[in-house]
Amino acid sequence: MPGSIALLIGSSEPTEWEAAVQARITAAGRNVLVWSRELAEQKIDVQRADLELLIDLSERDDGIALAERFGVPVWFLCHGPDFRTDLCDSIKSGFVLHEPFIEVRLVEWRAETGTARIVCLYRLRSRKTIGRSIAGVKEAAVDWFTENLSRRGNNLYFDNRDIQLTSGDAPSSWRLVAATLPNLVRIVADLFAVEEWNVGTASGTPENIFNGELMSRVQWLPPNPRFCFRADPFGWRNGQGKIVLLYEIFDFKEGRGCIVRNIDGAEEIIGDFPYHASYPFLIEENGQRYAIPELSEMASPTAYPVDSNSPKWPNGGRPLKGLEGVPLVDGTIFYHEERYWLFGTRSDSEPNAVLHAWYASSCFGPWIPHKQNPIKFDITSSRPGGTPFLWRGQMVRPAQDCSTTYGAAIVLNQIETLTPNEFKETPIARIEPDLNSRYPTGLHTINVIDGLIILDAKRHVPHLLAPYYRWREVFLSRRRAKTLPRK
Repeated sequence: MPGSIALLIGSSEPTEWEAAVQARITAAGRNVLVWSRELAEQKIDVQRADLELLIDLSERDDGIALAERFGVPVWFLCHGPDFRTDLCDSIKSGFVLHEPFIEVRLVEWRAETGTARIVCLYRLRSRKTIGRSIAGVKEAAVDWFTENLSRRGNNLYFDNRDIQLTSGDAPSSWRLVAATLPNLVRIVADLFAVEEWNVGTASGTPENIFNGELMSRVQWLPPNPRFCFRADPFGWRNGQGKIVLLYEIFDFKEGRGCIVRNIDGAEEIIGDFPYHASYPFLIEENGQRYAIPELSEMASPTAYPVDSNSPKWPNGGRPLKGLEGVPLVDGTIFYHEERYWLFGTRSDSEPNAVLHAWYASSCFGPWIPHKQNPIKFDITSSRPGGTPFLWRGQMVRPAQDCSTTYGAAIVLNQIETLTPNEFKETPIARIEPDLNSRYPTGLHTINVIDGLIILDAKRHVPHLLAPYYRWREVFLSRRRAKTLPRK
């Protein structure tokens, strides 16, 4: 039977965040003891033979003395490369330095070695104000402890190096104000701008993806239709050598996207749903191509047959077994070491940062969740950004960097370990938009197939009605989620 978990809190009464952590661990079926720092300082005699783990939320290192006393490990949330245990003060220090993202590690300190090791790494978006940045970390961290408690005993550390914990000082209030002012200017600029994406192609192979000259060779499609943009492209060359593209066209007036097929420049809508559709990921099974568009509002990932002459959707789809009710975002399927794998995020759980995985013996399922789900929490390289490909015998997974803006760049991750129980990947390259092109501010999809590299990029266009379009998109999405039946 699992032992008790002790929470070391910063004062005599738990804060709202500390209470939320306690409630989440209790809901997971664990007995939780709440100890204040005063209790630790008084050194009263507490006998807990069943104590399994101490979690220090006090943002100091008081937990180390208690861990030594009871002979149990202690967990800390540490920020930054110096592994500071004063979480909030350290996040403030990073804020005044304008760090592009917030890096937090869950660390386990063990009395028998006197050192700590990293249990898990998290990278989150840095917000425009320090209050929102800290609140975002704490809101996400409520789930981290229970997720990692379920993995204990597997000896799966994120990093086996021994590390030393540190602490520091908080920056002054005036430095925080000075760091916030430029962010407020950016808020106003972003408020009155819309994102305009477009699709482009270039000849090449996986080797060319790593070539720094790739973006300068891209041939873009003609300018977008009025109040629309193209994004999330996939494609192939047909038997006549013509380029067939599938991508999303987003209509600002409708507040949703549809799927378009483009053959040698002629566009045709083939997927016009009553809900938002995007990212028409392509797979091939028994000589038939299928597209699996993102339909997260419907929460039922479905494959639709597609080729140069296939009929229009949405009829005739084939749901992916095992994913019923999953609001899958940018679902990406690939074959690796005798299994089909599906990677994607969820619209109900940090879709730009929290990566989930499933595996199956068929690309249509039934799909089984990875034991470590979610397998990654990283705003810089989690969300899928195209089809994985082989490069020099290694599987490479394109992912989006959404740390500074949605779809800022593509990060290429080399998959090192992938089994039903384990996962590890390492970033090996980064593709950024061409600052001298028409679309210089983002890049979030790339595919290589049939000697062709297919990608998209974006620019920010000032527009007085941008706040209205943004509000309308959110409003219509929520209304569709409430009124449309889910399969």
